[in-house]
Amino acid sequence: MFIIKRETRSQGIVKALLAIALGTFMILTKANAMTMIVQVASACLLIERDGIINVISHFWLPEGKIDEAIARDGIPYNIYLQRGLLSLSGGNFVDYADVFAWFKKYVEEYRIYPLKVGYDRYGATYLVNDMSAYGFHMDDVYQGENLWPVLQEMEGLIKDGKINIGDNDLLKIHLLNAAIKMNAERGRGKLVKIRPAARIDGAAALVDALTVRQKWFNEIGKQLSNS
Repeated sequence: MFIIKRETRSQGIVKALLAIALGTFMILTKANAMTMIVQVASACLLIERDGIINVISHFWLPEGKIDEAIARDGIPYNIYLQRGLLSLSGGNFVDYADVFAWFKKYVEEYRIYPLKVGYDRYGATYLVNDMSAYGFHMDDVYQGENLWPVLQEMEGLIKDGKINIGDNDLLKIHLLNAAIKMNAERGRGKLVKIRPAARIDGAAALVDALTVRQKWFNEIGKQLSNS
């Protein structure tokens, strides 16, 4: 496990990357407007030390839906709740304020400063607005074949032992639920679920974080090394 400690002012600030992934579904309101409801949220914090990308991943589920989620996904969320890998939020949907509070905790308590925050452009509007107002540098990420270079880099980093997810078994499940669907004509692939009901939000958040890392590496790569 990668251990986080509170940094004193003399020790300086730890530079990191953040990412958000929101598992959503659409409902039609009485006003005939489409509303996006968050079923599960995943946040990913990347901290590089000594050439290793350490991953801190956290998940949120609606408090009133945990039993339904256990039955639907076949995942023992109650165990991950006890282990601190998962938090309950809201009643029937995830409350953005809880996700935002998790991000702020690392800045205010641990002095870990995210240089960039990657997020899925669909479904994170209110959270993104609040985080931008707080001072986070937000960067939207479109999940498609455009991320093929990131997926290739991610595969290489994992094979070389450069990504450390610690003992986060819930993130591991999301990674194992993910696959690459190749476009034979274009020679590019994209992240997909191995089955329609599978949850890959944790994997998507990790890809988002690695995307902003790759995109901005020439500008912030030295700072991210925390050397």
